[in-house]
Amino acid sequence: MQRTEKTNEHSPLFLQTQREKIEHALRRIQVHHPFYYFMCADLEMIVDERFETMATDGISLYYNPRFVDRLKANEVEAVLLHEFMHVILLHPWLSEKAILKGYNRDIWTLAMEFVANREVRHISEQRVRARGQRVSEVNLPGHSLGVAELLEIQKTNIQKREIYFFDTRLDAMDIEDVYHYLRVRIVLNESEANSGEENSQVKKAQGKVKSLDGWAVSRDRIEDLIEKHLRGKEDAARRVREKFMLAPTIFGAE
Repeated sequence: MQRTEKTNEHSPLFLQTQREKIEHALRRIQVHHPFYYFMCADLEMIVDERFETMATDGISLYYNPRFVDRLKANEVEAVLLHEFMHVILLHPWLSEKAILKGYNRDIWTLAMEFVANREVRHISEQRVRARGQRVSEVNLPGHSLGVAELLEIQKTNIQKREIYFFDTRLDAMDIEDVYHYLRVRIVLNESEANSGEENSQVKKAQGKVKSLDGWAVSRDRIEDLIEKHLRGKEDAARRVREKFMLAPTIFGAE
């Protein structure tokens, strides 16, 4: 992978230390997860402090050296795998299509985060299962935040540092389903917070819910539909695991 520096605010020694930290994590990924490594081997690594953490556009991987500096070795590996997942799952290109279709950019970004983190957690569990080691070997930095906690933060405007989005309820859902699920929950949450106001977004969200089950529902039945959809997805995933004798991959929120 190529390395490029776009800042003169740090000493050469500091930048070299962070590069070595990333390169060490890349070597571990190359050894333990060669498929993911070689799928993303052409990404150019660029120092860029416009980003608080790391980011990718599918061509380059941007990282803030201050962020890398405060991470443990296994956390750097997990964050790199997270960015690799965005590339492998085509998120930069799917995002363009989603925005053209009128999807909410912020909710779509949340959906991508939930999906990418889910895959990283599954990789961690698979490594542990194969090598008999602890799940903590590949750790995303900070504390996991599920949908319910996300909505609580949305209501109270609580600011948390070092969090990542992960929810086992979304395990069997593709990114489109995750997006519509989050949109419904967030819109309803906003509506409840402003119960005295007419919220036109509720009707739009109700229309999107139809894609989850193929039939229209009233607002009162949205939660029931979501639960039914999730149960159906979980049942389908269980049948696949049983057919191929795969162990379930389930993590609880930390």
